[in-house]
Amino acid sequence: MDHPAQKIVSDLRDNGLYLDEVGDGWFAVTVDSASGTPDAFLHLTDDDVERYVRGMSAEDVDGVFGPETTPAEASYRLTLIHLEESLLSHHPRVRYVVLDGEEILTFDTRSSPEFPAGDYQWTS
Repeated sequence: MDHPAQKIVSDLRDNGLYLDEVGDGWFAVTVDSASGTPDAFLHLTDDDVERYVRGMSAEDVDGVFGPETTPAEASYRLTLIHLEESLLSHHPRVRYVVLDGEEILTFDTRSSPEFPAGDYQWTS
C-alpha cells in the first residue's frame, strides 16, 4: 500500500464522512456537513496505519470477508471498520481518535463540572 493514510481518508469520505486535513496528520471529522462543527479529530500517518494493519493476525482476519479476500485486504477492511466505528460512536463530546500500534485510542474532551446553584466560598 503506497499511501495507506490517504487511502483510509478516501474510503472514509466514500462512506459519507467529511474529513478536512488540519495539519500534521490530523483530520477534522464531521458526520453532518451542515453542522459545521467537527465531531471528532482523527490522527493518521502511513506508519500508524501500516502498524495497525500488520498487528492483525491471520486468525483475526481468516474468512471474515470470504475465502476470495486476501489476509492483507481483510486486515485493511477491518482497520477501516474499526476506525469508522470509533468515529461514529455516539458521544456528546468531541473525540480524538489515534492509531497506536495495534490499538485505536479514543480520547474525549471533558467539560468543566457544572455545580448546582449556591453561594460557594473557597477556603484553603
